[in-house]
Amino acid sequence: IEIYKDTRKKECSTTVQITVQPEILKDDSKILREAEHTAPVRSKRKYIGTGGYVNTINLSAGPTLILWPFKNLALQASYGVGTFTSFEARGFYRFDLSKSFNPYFGAGYLHGEKDVTAIGLNTTVKQDSFTIFGGIELPIYKSLFAYVDIAGTPMKIEKDLTNGSRRAE
Repeated sequence: IEIYKDTRKKECSTTVQITVQPEILKDDSKILREAEHTAPVRSKRKYIGTGGYVNTINLSAGPTLILWPFKNLALQASYGVGTFTSFEARGFYRFDLSKSFNPYFGAGYLHGEKDVTAIGLNTTVKQDSFTIFGGIELPIYKSLFAYVDIAGTPMKIEKDLTNGSRRAE
């Protein structure tokens, strides 16, 4: 049984941690000294994350990848398929405020496209824009996190089509 006090945060109190040491460690004092100073799992730094991306407004979903080059600074790439096909690359800063949730904000690049048929013509409508967003990181279980955000972009996907004397927007 180990008893320690977390002095880094004023609101923390004395904590009792029960650990079982494997037999191989009992005779190695160097490994034991290092094991005594390891941080709890929640405070470990993230380096990479993968998951799923869902856009509830434009009804699209796909994979996402998050890289953490620094403790609170992340780079994210997402690909979505649905109402629109989209690719988004963005960066964000997370405020490490508590163990329950952490707010973040950021900006990025968004590419959207959609295949359409109008006045007898098949075409792909494409648009590129920037996006800004803010949200919260919610720890779900150990190394599983949910990121819920609200994003805004000035993108309006449209294209003028002409087929003979017919015109569509």
